[in-house]
Amino acid sequence: MKGIEKMFKAVLLFVGVFALNTSANAQCGTFAQAADPSQAEEYHVLYRQDVKSNPEGAFENWQKAFEAAPAADGARDFHFTDGIKIYKALLAKETDEAKKTEYKQKVMDLYDAAISCMESGGVKLPKV
Repeated sequence: MKGIEKMFKAVLLFVGVFALNTSANAQCGTFAQAADPSQAEEYHVLYRQDVKSNPEGAFENWQKAFEAAPAADGARDFHFTDGIKIYKALLAKETDEAKKTEYKQKVMDLYDAAISCMESGGVKLPKV
């Protein structure tokens, strides 16, 4: 019986570690891991053209790029930091308090996700 219990515990541990790793990687997915890598990169290029001059206009393509590949190419944190810029721009123009609260939470979520992705190695920033 003890052999079966040990094996059962080992399997549970393996499943738990696998589930945690899969969850972390999903949050830090790259273009290469996207369902359609070329489409994910296209959304990225489209939103990057607008993000500085028209953050609100960049939102739709940013959202698609972020959903497809939160960590972009794995070497940049653009999808996180640009999302923060976009939500801050939306927040600055919003008058509805509920929406303001929602946008503030989205900003905090993006900061948290970026930190988590960097800590897990999903985004490898250059050393300074």
